[in-house]
Amino acid sequence: MSRVYLFDGTLAGFQSVLPVLWNISENGDRLQSADSYIPGIFEEAVTLDPSVDHYQPALSDEAYNEAVKRLLYAFSDSRTNAFEQTPSFLCYVRNNGLFALTHLAEPCVNIVTKAARRTAGEAHKLKGLLRFRKIGNIFYGPYFSRSFVLPMLSEHFRRRLPNQQWILHDTERSTGIFYNGHVPVQAFFDETQILELTALYEKNGVEDPFETLWKSYFDNIAIEYRKNPKLQQSFMPKQYWKYIPEVSGRLKK
Repeated sequence: MSRVYLFDGTLAGFQSVLPVLWNISENGDRLQSADSYIPGIFEEAVTLDPSVDHYQPALSDEAYNEAVKRLLYAFSDSRTNAFEQTPSFLCYVRNNGLFALTHLAEPCVNIVTKAARRTAGEAHKLKGLLRFRKIGNIFYGPYFSRSFVLPMLSEHFRRRLPNQQWILHDTERSTGIFYNGHVPVQAFFDETQILELTALYEKNGVEDPFETLWKSYFDNIAIEYRKNPKLQQSFMPKQYWKYIPEVSGRLKK
């Protein structure tokens, strides 16, 4: 009888159960959020308790570390429930070593890897497409994403803008990161705060002479007969345009 392991459904909860699953998982087992679990006849439900002592994989265990990285990216992909494959995936990597991560013919490896690549691809795009506007002394950067890429973006901009204060705002999930120039802290926005930030964001966009100059440069530098909207959208997908000043105006036309 296969097992379904239950956890609280959060990213922190997911991270905490990975060492446990590394030790006890078998092929065919699944992981599921306790809130969404519907009992089945031919499976055993086990609620995971990370506080119980388990053997902790060594920090030097490269197979485990690489598997965890891939699983965290897969968990952040909101388009699938690839994380349900976590027990089977960890079991397969534990039994076959680091190179098991390249075995895409194995269903659990294939599913997890595809989800992780979607998250990594979206994070990569937003690292280049995200735009900040200065509100007071803070740079404010709202963005839309299908996957939860806030941790990846936070680490990127912490390195890129280490001496600035900034806010990353995931508008799809009403959460973000506030960086005070020293430490990043997760923030949550209520409806009133979102309305205030949106008003300031729009106001500063109109009043900023540098942004106006950048839009003018963007519009005039293009060679008319070489414009290729389809190619442009492949590099700058339309779903991100709302928060990219040089193209956001096209959504209103």
